[in-house]
Amino acid sequence: MIGLAYGDVASAWRYYLERHNQGRPFVLIGHSQGTIHLSRLLREEIEGRDSAKRMLSALLIGFNVEVPEGKLVGGTFAKAPLCTRVGETGCVVSYVSFRATNPPPPGALFGRALRPGMTVACTNPARLVRGSARLDSYWYSGPSATTTSNPVQWSSAGSPPTPFLRTAGLASAACVNKGPLGYLSVVVNADPSDARTDRIPGDVTLGGRTAPGWGLHLADMNLAMGDLIALVEAQAEAYRRGRPSRR
Repeated sequence: MIGLAYGDVASAWRYYLERHNQGRPFVLIGHSQGTIHLSRLLREEIEGRDSAKRMLSALLIGFNVEVPEGKLVGGTFAKAPLCTRVGETGCVVSYVSFRATNPPPPGALFGRALRPGMTVACTNPARLVRGSARLDSYWYSGPSATTTSNPVQWSSAGSPPTPFLRTAGLASAACVNKGPLGYLSVVVNADPSDARTDRIPGDVTLGGRTAPGWGLHLADMNLAMGDLIALVEAQAEAYRRGRPSRR
């Protein structure tokens, strides 16, 4: 079935290039199974072709992308490197998120590379160089898969005025890479003087219990939505100014 699904993705991509792209820059955005398909698309349909010159970035979130330990390119992709500076184009942003108190355990679905010598890529959208940074997060405050079994009280001051929230700086994250282990380590900046929640959703629950090997899979995109938008805006501006990409 996964091959059938990828066939649809590849056909849609070719149709888009032929009928609608018209030489414009583009961004690939995928999460979880979407990242599986777009990773294959990047390898088979974009790398080494003219369209690669127009790729601002590939945001491949929520599934393991592998790179050789200490390297920016190789492994999953032959030519597309991980993004390392604001405004860089033709590069990849990829991470799987876990609470700092719950790193990927042995046998985790995400966060552990399978091939010898590889690590799971981690690109912190809030800080492309190494180190911790506060995240610009966007959330849906209504009932959802992330909160149904354990609702979040978003503010002690009352219910949110809209179903969509921005919680800039509520959480921080830093990339961790240790051998095959690679993930975005997330902490909540609890502050008694801040009316906002000290708890964020995103864990996967199976049979009423948190599945530790999945991390914050249901919140991978929410956690850094504002940061991802800012990164793409900077890439678009760099492309308009004609700065060369690393590809």
